[in-house]
Parts: sequence; structure tokens; C-alpha cells
Amino acid sequence: MIMIVTHQPQLRNELIEHLSLHGYEVLVPPHRQDVCALVQETNPQVIIIDLYVADPNGLEIVERLRRQGFTGRILIIAGASVRSAVPEALRRGADQAIGGPQGTGAPLMAGQVEATIRSFFHKEIQKLAYKLFEERGHICGGEWEDWFEAERQILKRQKSRHLNSISTEATADKWVRHS
Repeated sequence: MIMIVTHQPQLRNELIEHLSLHGYEVLVPPHRQDVCALVQETNPQVIIIDLYVADPNGLEIVERLRRQGFTGRILIIAGASVRSAVPEALRRGADQAIGGPQGTGAPLMAGQVEATIRSFFHKEIQKLAYKLFEERGHICGGEWEDWFEAERQILKRQKSRHLNSISTEATADKWVRHS
């Protein structure tokens, strides 16, 4: 499950549409003040936080999440006016930062977000790819079909990990789920 925390409706909608289309379950808290409580309840694998958010701001959210023991991945989105906050966000516990919309009006590419999410699971994918390589008896290294199969399996596992563990009925009024 991927949680999106942003105040920008266009960005939020673009990410929801793209990630849902690619099979990810997406969670959007109704208010930024609900993020930390909702994370404890739902335990998403990845949280995307727009550093432009305020009250609490993105840096405070990152720090609170790590203080409460969140061990998943945190991806921050930082446009040109908040780039100077990126080192501080990383120091507070963010895993990765990517550029957001620039002054030219160019939108954040949702594919860039998805690629970053995939990179978070790279080691698991690599380990499974080598296992598949050996099981299939390949004799020359780096079979792409093994890598792609491992990627499909790991991402499918990550995408569906919480589907059976979270009751939609019990939490539906607290957040918006997209799949």
C-alpha cells in the first residue's frame, strides 16, 4: 500500500491514477493531521510526502513517523522552492527525494515516483532473480526473463501484502482507498 500526502489535488490525482493503474493500492488521508495515526493503523510500505504541505509540514511528518517507529520507505517530493529542505528531510528519516513541479509548470512524472518505489524493493528482486536463475538451470549470467519474473513476484507481493490484513469496513470512514 502506498500513502500519498500532498495538498495539491492535481498531483494527488495524477499519482492515484498512475499507481492504481499499475496495480498499487493507494491510501490518501483526509487530513495531514491524520497521517501518523493512519500509518500506525494501516502500515503502508511507502509514504509519498510533498514537502510543500503545512500544518504539520513535510519535515515534521517525516520526523514523527520515524519517532513512532515507522520502518517503511518515505519518498519526499521537493520542488525548486523547498529543495534546500531535502538534506534535512533525509536527516530526519526520508529514504529518497525526487523533484516536484518546477517553476516552468512541468508536472511531476508519476512514472518517476513508480520507478523510485520499484527501486526500494531492488534487493528483494535481485535475490529472487538469482534464485530463479539457479532453479531454471541457466548457465550464462543475467537472464532478463528471470529478473522480470522476480520483479513481478516481489511487486505483486508488496502490492497485495495488506489486502488481507486490513478491514476496509473498519477504516473506510477514516481514509480514502484507491485500487
